[in-house]
Amino acid sequence: MFRDEDIRLMEIFANTVSVAIDNFREFKELKENSQSLITQIKHLHRLDEIIYESSPMREITAILQKATQSDVTVLIEGESGTGKELIANYLHYNGTRCGKPFVAVNCAEIQPTLSESILFGHKKGSFTGAISSQKGLVEAANQGTLFLDEISNLHPTAQAQLLRFIETKTFRLVGGNDDIKVDVRLIAASNQNLENEIKNGQFRTDLFYRINVLRIVLPPLRERIEDIPLLIQHFMKKYRSSPHPIEIAPETLKILEAYHWPGNIRELRNEIEKIHTLYNTSLIKSEHLSDRIRYFCNMGTSGRSPKLKEARDNFEKQLIIDALQKHSGNRTHTSRYLGLTRTNLNSKMKKYRIVFPS
Repeated sequence: MFRDEDIRLMEIFANTVSVAIDNFREFKELKENSQSLITQIKHLHRLDEIIYESSPMREITAILQKATQSDVTVLIEGESGTGKELIANYLHYNGTRCGKPFVAVNCAEIQPTLSESILFGHKKGSFTGAISSQKGLVEAANQGTLFLDEISNLHPTAQAQLLRFIETKTFRLVGGNDDIKVDVRLIAASNQNLENEIKNGQFRTDLFYRINVLRIVLPPLRERIEDIPLLIQHFMKKYRSSPHPIEIAPETLKILEAYHWPGNIRELRNEIEKIHTLYNTSLIKSEHLSDRIRYFCNMGTSGRSPKLKEARDNFEKQLIIDALQKHSGNRTHTSRYLGLTRTNLNSKMKKYRIVFPS
């Protein structure tokens, strides 16, 4: 016969085992769900999401497939709108760090006085307004990837701290004395030629050589015109519910291939989204295109030879108007989209007498 004390102990033990089993089941289910989520994320960032047929992009995708198998530091260069963040996402989500943090920051958006704090964090009271200690983006990316977009805009002081971090894999909080060690893969991107930025005194030579391990230069859309039909189909598939492919009138395709696409893939995507929104057509005709695109392409066939300044000004004005419309008049977002400072945007709006509500 069991004593009451023995029975009580066995009940406690049974309850403990039951809880442990339930916890194990929940852990197993959570792990399975986590693996399923990682699989879904990888599916979203597959290589076939990078649309191409041109030989320059074939070479780049071959490099990308190899780069996912290591933690090599990558520098991605290319004009605005060429898909630098898409490449960074692919490298992370198809590499060994998938499932770990992917922390992206546009260095052009960081206030110079706060750049160190945002990247590396700060201690409470380390500067005016530091009412509590705060982790930085580097620490948030531990075990994962830190993507520094538009790195040429990083403040010189932050450049020096970033160099130290790359060399030692450690950093200090602003106002702190202790070194903190993290494991982070670094991917950087720039729409400027960093070697030119070095000559202009805007970027550190030693930092450039630290991040320039594997360099990927994305070609502008005007140098990969054979990809334009594929990209149009890709974007239309995203915006349309119909499974049928979009047709492009031959004369329209000629116009799209002749246009120089200063905004690159982003500009083409916006153009297709506009066409879908306004016309929802299965056949893209020249009259569906924005005025700026038709204007420049008509110049070559009209027999008229406009002055370069006139053509450039007309294009720039229309580009600014389109960008303002896309961003609902938000000048901060518009200037960022166009690669301008807000002051430059305001100046150009005044020059072209563009009136748009803020």
